[in-house]
Amino acid sequence: PATTLFAPDLGLTSRDIDAFSVAPDGSYVFSVDGDNDFEGLEYTEEDLMRYDPATGQASYALRFEELFTCASTYCSSLDLRAAHVMDDGEIWVVFAEEDVVADGVTYAEGSVIGYQPATGAFRQVRASFPGGGAVDAMAVDPFTGNLLVSFEDTDCNTITGISGCEDGDVVELQSDG
Repeated sequence: PATTLFAPDLGLTSRDIDAFSVAPDGSYVFSVDGDNDFEGLEYTEEDLMRYDPATGQASYALRFEELFTCASTYCSSLDLRAAHVMDDGEIWVVFAEEDVVADGVTYAEGSVIGYQPATGAFRQVRASFPGGGAVDAMAVDPFTGNLLVSFEDTDCNTITGISGCEDGDVVELQSDG
């Protein structure tokens, strides 16, 4: 059976969820496709929000505009496309359309970037995908640690080397780290 996790009365009407993950504590961590207000908290499309279904409380998981900047002067905002919260609390994120800078290091568009909130450390989990694949969704297989990725508007065959792979398919890729 299906269950609704978010209902319109939570303030997410007219917004598409770009990134979604369930944190080890059972809270939902997500980002949406534009600026909005959620449970009284203003956020941008770069932010990750946290919603605890047990308490009904919302909070910021991460305010990414405080951590990441565009590498190009022509970039007006970042587009957070995918996120996954690891068991140790590290958050893996992917941005689309622009190279990003974090702590003085430039990461290529589509790179999987790890951020450890406990230490403030960043690392590259995986370099950007061949062919400049636009990641649409990402998760980590809890048994293998491999990335489960769906790509949008790209040639999935070129990115993965899998014959017959189409846009929107979920593919398993070995993680670089």
